[in-house]
This record gives sequence, C-alpha cells and structure tokens, in this order.
Amino acid sequence: MLKDILFIAGKDMRHMLGAKETLLWVFVMPVVFFFFIGTITGGFAPGTARAPRVALQAGENGGFLLDHLVKRLEEQDFEIVRTDSVEQFMQYSRRLTVPTGFTDSVLTGTPATIYYAASSDGMRGNYDQIRLQRAVYTVLADLIVTGEDESGTPTEAALSALTSMPRAVTLDVKPAGERKHIPTGFEQAIPGIMV
Repeated sequence: MLKDILFIAGKDMRHMLGAKETLLWVFVMPVVFFFFIGTITGGFAPGTARAPRVALQAGENGGFLLDHLVKRLEEQDFEIVRTDSVEQFMQYSRRLTVPTGFTDSVLTGTPATIYYAASSDGMRGNYDQIRLQRAVYTVLADLIVTGEDESGTPTEAALSALTSMPRAVTLDVKPAGERKHIPTGFEQAIPGIMV
C-alpha cells in the first residue's frame, strides 16, 4: 500500500515540477512577496512610532492650570507644541484650543470648554481622544482633591505637591504570553506567506 502511495506521489511531483509555472509560483513568487509585503508593512512596527504632536492654541492668561494640563497631556504620551500664529496652528493634524483666562475661569466656577480637533479617525483617532479625555479628567480630579484643603482654592503649589505624591494604587501591565510585540514587516510576512 505504501509503495503505491509513493509511486503516485512521485509521479505527481515530477509532473508538477516539470511545469515552468509551478516553479515560478512555488520558488520565485514567494520571495517576491516576502520582499514586497515585508517592506510595506515594516513601517508599522511599534518601535518606529513617535508621540503624536498636538498643537496648542491658548488664549492669554492661561495660568498655572494650563501648565498643569500640558503636563498631564505629556504624561499621556502627547508632544505638545505651543504655536504663535493661527497659520502655524492650522498646519497640525491634531489641534487643542484652550480659552482665554483658563485658570481664572475655572477657579471662579465658570465652565471652560477645551476644543480638540483632529484629522485622524478610526482606532488611532479614538485612542488619541481617550488619552486626551483622560488627561483633562485627571486635571479635574486634581482640582477636586486640592480644593478640599483649608483654603478651599486649588493652588499651583498644591497641584505640584499632589503630582509628586506616590500613587496609592498602581496598575502593573504584562503580556499574557511570551510575545511582547505584534510581529510586523519581514517578521510577519515570511511566516505568513510560507503558511
């Protein structure tokens, strides 16, 4: 029985390898696909990513709360670029506008609206928006905590002291398996095409 199977397999293999098209698709084209797909997807590697740049346009008298907001945004891996003109501000795909007299407005209890505009959408845009909202809500939480002291008014010193305090609860994030990053480029293309 095994002899018959080997005979059929051998004949089939000789017939297939006798066709030039088979040699092209089995031995040449996979190497071309390795190169093409590996090169194209190589730019998506996590190591090449940099912090997204956000242009900041703040009105006059932003105060210490504006600096605190910038610090919280940088903790969320944003690179904040303070712009001098509207033309420079509009050149960025991510733009954040903070109203004039931001600190004074917030401390007197007047609502202050921060505007965010971005040209990116999809998962990356959603991720940026979540991190931006987290930074803003962290500033709000900081104001609530520092406003509960004797004076009842948050100060720059109180915010700095709160920021430097060690966190009572921390989150330790680790991968569930051995792989620490998603394979991209040739690391993904070669095994994927071989399969």
